[in-house]
Amino acid sequence: MIEVFATDINDQSCAQKILDFLSSEFPDYEVNIDLHDCDNILRVVCRDSEIDSVKLMEMVQVKGHKISILPD
Repeated sequence: MIEVFATDINDQSCAQKILDFLSSEFPDYEVNIDLHDCDNILRVVCRDSEIDSVKLMEMVQVKGHKISILPD
C-alpha cells in the first residue's frame, strides 16, 4: 500500500528529523519526503499491512507540522 501526504515540512534538517521519528514509530513503513515538490510530499509505502494514516498524521502534527492526505 502507498499513501501520499502534503506537508509543511520545508527544510532538509526538519525532514530528516521527521523521517527518523516516523521510521522509529513505524518500522514497517518506508518513508521519504520530496522537498522539491510544491506540496512537500511525504510518501509512505508499506508492503505488509495497511498504513495507519490517522496515527501517522497525528504523529507528524505532534511534532508541530501540518499534514493532509492527497487525494488519488
